[in-house]
Amino acid sequence: MKYYFGKWSGNWADEMSVDAFRILTEEEYEKFQYSAKILKKYEDVFFEEEFTVSIGSNEEIEYKNAEQFLKSFNIKEISEDECKVLRKYGLSETEFAYSSFEWFISGEFFTGAWTRLDDEFFERVDKNDFIGHYDFDF
Repeated sequence: MKYYFGKWSGNWADEMSVDAFRILTEEEYEKFQYSAKILKKYEDVFFEEEFTVSIGSNEEIEYKNAEQFLKSFNIKEISEDECKVLRKYGLSETEFAYSSFEWFISGEFFTGAWTRLDDEFFERVDKNDFIGHYDFDF
């Protein structure tokens, strides 16, 4: 089995750097790559306005386009031994990793974006790009 070490880095208002990391399985890595592909394909839909990631009660990091957002992630393949060492010392995931990785892998990123998009969104995307890849319905 392949493993990947994923790191997300962001900067809030040039005042605070925020990092999150997580070990990804091969399946999670492939889902991440698929979500990145979909985000790029529909960039004009998802980035009509700046997209924000909340990092606190009043702190958000803004992204202007898919490239800027995706560059905040750095994912590298690691060996099984490296994975074991990271897990042994409790370094397999940070608590903030859910919001930076899992919501993107699971498709929650897209459903969150829909709440701010109008009904025309569904006319601007191919539903087949989403159906069967994520655990939600249109």
